Amino acid sequence: MKVLITGASGYVARVTLPRLLDDKDVGTVTGLDIRPPAISHPNFVFIEGDVTRDELASAMRGVDVLVHLAFIVTEIRDKKKIYAVNVEGTRRVLKAAVAAGIPRLVVASSVSVYGSVPRGGREITEDTPRCGNENSYYAHTKRIVEEMLDAFEKEHPGIMVTRLRPSILCGAQTDNFFLDLLAQRIIVYPNCNRAGLPLVHEDDVGRAFYLAIKNGIPGAFNIAAGNLSFPEMGAVLGRRSIGLPYRLLKPALDIGFRLGISPLSSHWIVLARCPFYINCERARTLLGWIPQHSPEEAFREMVAAWKK
Repeated sequence: MKVLITGASGYVARVTLPRLLDDKDVGTVTGLDIRPPAISHPNFVFIEGDVTRDELASAMRGVDVLVHLAFIVTEIRDKKKIYAVNVEGTRRVLKAAVAAGIPRLVVASSVSVYGSVPRGGREITEDTPRCGNENSYYAHTKRIVEEMLDAFEKEHPGIMVTRLRPSILCGAQTDNFFLDLLAQRIIVYPNCNRAGLPLVHEDDVGRAFYLAIKNGIPGAFNIAAGNLSFPEMGAVLGRRSIGLPYRLLKPALDIGFRLGISPLSSHWIVLARCPFYINCERARTLLGWIPQHSPEEAFREMVAAWKK
């Protein structure tokens, strides 16, 4: 089996590649990105490429599974660039996959695709409507990509599409917005959300992608270990946690982001406004995926690595 991964130097690829390269049934793994990942293996081939502008089909020919991970997660001021990579980049990848005759796609989505909306405590399954908030660039572009995949599957029924929807990754190699939050003296959160955030250990996510690539099962899969509340996060960090009204937090974050005081804008706090209760039974049943780490273990490991 030959695999090609876009976004090969990114965070999710970092926890997925070792499993693929350790599998004797997996042949060549090609990584495509604008910069090479810090990995060296006889079965790994790196191709420098930009999903927003380079020709992609030639790199995909002969590939059995295309894994699309190229996506901007960490917030930047240029939202047009985010759209160009997350949406138009995906569109170009899908077009190239058809031209190259790719039989299988595994695409990184997110639980944010469901949106942070009131659900009265109901669990989120893969059939829950995708309401990815338009005032969150991350959730909104994930929703657009999934709508794009809906159309793609109808137009190309012969190509198998698997979507993984992880929650927030934590662990020793964490490379997301959480690192910025750890540096804050006080944990401030919207007091309308007592459940906290859905977390999952990075190694569990790497294993989920490996199983999806290996097993070839179509459809969407939620990947989460459970929730950790903001006071629980504060306790692990040894810091105070204060719940404030969302209507105050949202403008405060936007002002702070514009002034360079806050690492995050309201594009992220909107996703913490309402709780996510993620049901992962489909991943357990069909992929054989069961999280090996609790949300607290994942968070503690991230904190311990950050403090070194």
